[in-house]
Amino acid sequence: MGYEKKSETEVLREIQEIRRKLSASGVPYDKQIELVKSMMPALNKEQRVRLQKLIELLEKNS
Repeated sequence: MGYEKKSETEVLREIQEIRRKLSASGVPYDKQIELVKSMMPALNKEQRVRLQKLIELLEKNS
């Protein structure tokens, strides 16, 4: 996927688009989070840390 070469904004946009499509398809929230977490190995360390913080914020507000 090449996420390690994408900017934080590009990765977040892609995650938002994936979540939008999953929601429209009726995929439950917890499965959406699992999918987003599965992207972590494709990210660099800095992106993984940011994504983890984003996931934590989403989980607090769900």
